[in-house]
Amino acid sequence: MRYLVLLILILPALASAQVLEEVVVTGSRLSDANPPAKRLVRRGDNLLVSVRIANAARDASARQSEIHETLLGAIRKADRLKGIEISVVTDGGFVVQLNSANYQIDLSSGSRPDTSRANFSVKAAIPRTGSDAENQVANLKQFVRELKMIGRTEVEVEGDTQITIINPSSYRSAVIKLLGEDVKEVTDALGGDYRVMLSGVDRPVEWARVGAIDVGIYIPYEYLVIPTTLNSVMFPAAY
Repeated sequence: MRYLVLLILILPALASAQVLEEVVVTGSRLSDANPPAKRLVRRGDNLLVSVRIANAARDASARQSEIHETLLGAIRKADRLKGIEISVVTDGGFVVQLNSANYQIDLSSGSRPDTSRANFSVKAAIPRTGSDAENQVANLKQFVRELKMIGRTEVEVEGDTQITIINPSSYRSAVIKLLGEDVKEVTDALGGDYRVMLSGVDRPVEWARVGAIDVGIYIPYEYLVIPTTLNSVMFPAAY
């Protein structure tokens, strides 16, 4: 109960400080619909390797203690090495860094009786230039393999490597500039007899993974090209 109370007290404060800062990027949005004509493509900010941590000690309090102590050891090791962080990803896809004050994360039941488990991530920055991302992922996985296990704790890398982006809404101006370039290309190509009517520019910025380490940042805008002789037009309803 003490661990649960501590988690309840600490995580809301951490979420309020970090929830808008860093998010996991998925490919679902761009794969579910046609991508906009213009989007900003850049490298993600960080790589995440997801790790399952589990313990099968017979006593529930021992399982909890051994998992948390293993996590604390991982945090301390990452602090010594620099450039690596231990984090958890919330259900909403936000990345929250773990430290010596909040490492006692909530645990769930494992697939076998008398087993407790949780997930955490090992994070490092994506190189701004070059193609060393694969080496970075290999280093993160090696970090996991070399972690010191407490008691009956086990760790295992799970799933594909994820990428994150920090403060995606800060790219809104750059995305709108690209949108303006798209409209100009259309009007320049068609000449003065046509104009463009935009819809959706007021929507929030969205983002999706478009490569191994790249992210596409965009506004899901639409436009109609109409003759200049028309003064108004109704956009088709979105269903």
